[in-house]
Amino acid sequence: MNVAPKFSLTADEIKMLDERAEMSRAVARAIDCGQQMPYSFRIKANQAKALRKSITNERWDMCMKLQSGAQTFAQLAAAQRRDAGAVESDFARLKKFGIVKLVTESGRKVVRLAPGQFLTPQQSAATARPYSRPDR
Repeated sequence: MNVAPKFSLTADEIKMLDERAEMSRAVARAIDCGQQMPYSFRIKANQAKALRKSITNERWDMCMKLQSGAQTFAQLAAAQRRDAGAVESDFARLKKFGIVKLVTESGRKVVRLAPGQFLTPQQSAATARPYSRPDR
């Protein structure tokens, strides 16, 4: 006898799905009208060098963990086996580039990837890692 697994969504997950659906509709409208793509991540040429230096392996791992959803600083620190202060410092650096943001969900502050982040759902931690030179 096969028993189907129970499926449930929290109010926050439903809200996130609604937000994603609205973002998808906005992108579709822009494509239909030939307008600039909303939620796209752009960086000026003079910021590229600073961004490249800012994306360390630890910060990249943080972004990859955030692809599965918002997390608190404590959750990120535990998942990366790092000090919470170091994670908060990395958050501040990534926030300067608009990659992450701090939001309040269910009465707690969580870190979330900002809309238009540079990561795509097709990327994975195994295949999409920043280049690091062995001499560093």
